Amino acid sequence: ARYGLGAALLKQGKVDDAIANLELARWQDHDDAQVHMLLGQAFESKGLDNEAMERYQEAHLLRLEDPQPSLFIADMRETRDDIARSAKELDEAYKN
Repeated sequence: ARYGLGAALLKQGKVDDAIANLELARWQDHDDAQVHMLLGQAFESKGLDNEAMERYQEAHLLRLEDPQPSLFIADMRETRDDIARSAKELDEAYKN
């Protein structure tokens, strides 16, 4: 329920409220990769890149077969002009 509410709030642009609900969802089920992904997106939208990166990395560890977290990480690295690491993330995403 908290995940759904957080997703809805994020779509409405209520990022702080979304983060609060997604943090509760993460507390309730720490192994839910979707929660980590959406929380990463919320943090990224606020410019909290380190926190976003942590959530994307956790989602990647929870779902090694899913390339999406690595794609988000690669995109963030590219934005930071860290092209070499971005290329590595993209390569890892497509290998899985």
